[in-house]
Amino acid sequence: MLRIMMMLVLSLTVVGCATPFVFNQPAAVNTIQGIDKDSAQVVFLRPSKGVMGAFAAIVFDITKENNEIIGVAPAESKFVINLTPGEHRLFATNGLQGHIMDMKVEAGKRYYVLVRPIYGNAFQLTPLKHNAALDLSQKSAEFPVWKSQTAMVEKAAGADQWYAKFKDNIEKVKASAIKVWDEKSAEQRAQLTLLPEDAEQ
Repeated sequence: MLRIMMMLVLSLTVVGCATPFVFNQPAAVNTIQGIDKDSAQVVFLRPSKGVMGAFAAIVFDITKENNEIIGVAPAESKFVINLTPGEHRLFATNGLQGHIMDMKVEAGKRYYVLVRPIYGNAFQLTPLKHNAALDLSQKSAEFPVWKSQTAMVEKAAGADQWYAKFKDNIEKVKASAIKVWDEKSAEQRAQLTLLPEDAEQ
């Protein structure tokens, strides 16, 4: 019953119906702003819609068990965050399943992450690297489209209220996602880790 209720809440929120939680709102400025020299700027792109379009991706920074929601990505959106330089671990979930992404970022640089829906299995955060051999990278022909055809959003207070209400369940989903991450091969983890050299050139 809890899983069904959470799916309904998320679905209604994204399509704009009245719900107890408002996860995000249009950003005051719809363009990617300049980079803070003391922070690492990370741009999250969610260009997809399709079957998973009714669900938002809730992105947490779980570094040192911080469990802070840093953004919410509905379909055809993007959001920008500034992080302290160094290592971070992120967790993306729809409330039912989730996936991990690690990163190591440097100050004064901009990075891109693709929020990729996996049918029936929530969302994977995919670092956009510079390797043209990868299906998804900054060298992809779609990359300029991902940036230009997504609307800037920012987190609303309802996201934190949602987490407070469903925290116990989300913690179980997070623990499961970490277990899956730990079982990945070194090569798989490398593909899902954002590194300093992946910064925008």
